[in-house]
Amino acid sequence: MENIKDKAYFYGFYEWETIRNGKVVDKGKTPNMVVNVGLAEIGALVGYGLGGTAFRYLAAGTGTNDVAATDTALQTEITNSGLARVAATITQETTTTTNDTIKFYNSFSVTGSKTVAEVGVFNTSSSGDMLSRSKLTTAKPLESTDTWNLTYNLVLARA
Repeated sequence: MENIKDKAYFYGFYEWETIRNGKVVDKGKTPNMVVNVGLAEIGALVGYGLGGTAFRYLAAGTGTNDVAATDTALQTEITNSGLARVAATITQETTTTTNDTIKFYNSFSVTGSKTVAEVGVFNTSSSGDMLSRSKLTTAKPLESTDTWNLTYNLVLARA
């Protein structure tokens, strides 16, 4: 009998870009943690009849607590200034294997000064289950009239 050792896994990361007066003034990339409730929701989505609600929403916050597997929400989610939770544009792209990457994207039109320090992906427009959270390495100060582009990449991979 053949001994199959298949090691599939997934990982994610966030990318952002701040545009001010038509010029990119900041951009970067940071890893994330897929949190426990996110893992449970993925399991429900994969198994027929188990229910589950697909992930769709990007959110930003000002919290600076370290990320933990037990997180269920952003520490301090932003709900105004053009940075409130929003339904993302979602696409499948190829990183290594055809359609192995799910991208969540939104371009936020900032209407007030805020400093973004954390980001997350959720499955409802308010509350709901969080898939992933990341604390940005350096908080990002945004000004009114900035455009802030946020992308979350979830890559399904084989070891």
